[in-house]
Amino acid sequence: RQVEGEVVHRDSLGSEQSIRPGQLNLMTAGHGVSHSEEQPTGGGAGPLHGIQLWVAQPEATRHGEPAFEHHADLPRVDVGDGEATVLVGMMAGERSPARADTSLIGADVDLAAGGSARLPLHPGDEHALVVLAGRITIDGANVAPGVLAYLGEGRDEVVVESDEPARVMVLGGEPFPEPIVMSWN
Repeated sequence: RQVEGEVVHRDSLGSEQSIRPGQLNLMTAGHGVSHSEEQPTGGGAGPLHGIQLWVAQPEATRHGEPAFEHHADLPRVDVGDGEATVLVGMMAGERSPARADTSLIGADVDLAAGGSARLPLHPGDEHALVVLAGRITIDGANVAPGVLAYLGEGRDEVVVESDEPARVMVLGGEPFPEPIVMSWN
């Protein structure tokens, strides 16, 4: 499925922000923040297909003040037979304006049918791909929608191919030296 629809973010910082495909809302929890994602008011609720990611912060910033930022316009870069929207971090010389407390990448890649994309990676980071739509091939392996393809560390690129239109999230970051434990409510 393609990313589509609209959702409204509300939080205890006083933020109220709609988000649509191609945009980014970034909330930093810090000392704590409560939030919700809701259907917009005043209209029919159409289909909603999106992705929500959680990024672990390093010790130096994880206990800071909570924050929220919205980015309606994000950099885009051609990657072979596709286009990548750089959500966080940097790809192919384009840097997102979003906060990044460590080296990381989050990119939304639209790949044309019958196409391939050579995606640059930072060799010191670990990376994975999540297929949102279509089927892709990485290193001769087929990857279906909803599957996380872990690429590991030490790669400076990955070539993604598809016989059909595909949408892929490229995710990666600096491995943390300590184990990460997530506490919930």
